Amino acid sequence: MKMLRIVVGYRGGDRAIDLGIAELYNTCRSIDISWYARRSDISDVKVMFESTWFDPQEFALVFMGSRVVGLGWAWELPRTNRIAMCVDSRLPIGIVEECTRSILGWARHSFESRGIRGVVRISAWCEYGYLHRVLKHVLDGAPYIETTWGTLMVFRGFERKYELPKGYRVRIASVDDIPRIVDVVNRAFSVYDWFEAWNPEDIRKYYEKYGYTMLVVENDVGDIVGYVDFEVFEAVDGSKTGIVGTLAVDPCYQRRGIGRALLSIAVEMLRSRGAERIILDGVSGLEPLYRKLGFVEYRRWALLITPMSALPTLSTPIEKLC
Repeated sequence: MKMLRIVVGYRGGDRAIDLGIAELYNTCRSIDISWYARRSDISDVKVMFESTWFDPQEFALVFMGSRVVGLGWAWELPRTNRIAMCVDSRLPIGIVEECTRSILGWARHSFESRGIRGVVRISAWCEYGYLHRVLKHVLDGAPYIETTWGTLMVFRGFERKYELPKGYRVRIASVDDIPRIVDVVNRAFSVYDWFEAWNPEDIRKYYEKYGYTMLVVENDVGDIVGYVDFEVFEAVDGSKTGIVGTLAVDPCYQRRGIGRALLSIAVEMLRSRGAERIILDGVSGLEPLYRKLGFVEYRRWALLITPMSALPTLSTPIEKLC
């Protein structure tokens, strides 16, 4: 088997490596659902490295020669430890499995070197998909629990349309609204252990780059109580996909029909912009709500939960960049 090596401490800036990362993301995103994700380029990689959340000790690259064939994340989040990865599926399956094993070994080493113990959640992309199968094979014999964190939903058509309740109004948001939007989103999603709080500066850069449309709902005194963002993008397969990125309602204003109205408005605007399909990542447990709004389940996003001590030990050489 060809020799793999792990590189840690990389912060971006090498054009060849950054192009390799972008291509790797495109390969990973197209193996199961080629129309789900935006095609990445070197500018997307630059945004990642410039984000406030990026921590080089949580990130590793796997090389085979000069080629980037895998990458991994080992995140310590407020309520959980999480591993995410991307492995080049074009490689022979033996190398794919070795690369996967190397990332898991590095993640365990990274967590333990930071004094982190306990249970870890491994993102496995879509349930029964390529990475899910590879991870289960690599972890064969280790104790783990399979679960899901969300559902990819696809719009099929309205049964009815929803209007905002009286006393509320909707408008297009601007970057000046971002601090208040971030507050609503963080309050709405803070109950989920997979959620990491938004940072206003990261969100501003992200929306300025990708051109999401942002809508807010205000109450009769001008407080922002609901939010939705959406866009049409060119997917990895070249099609025009419309996505509802984030839909959030302040917990104090939920169950009043604000979220349903926002989603209805977003879908109508995406259809008017020529989206060939419209998708959203639904929170697990809320699928019945999305179904009432014309969405159906397509895939579930899988997680494997295992003790950190059950992960492979590190056996791949590590090179640390200064």
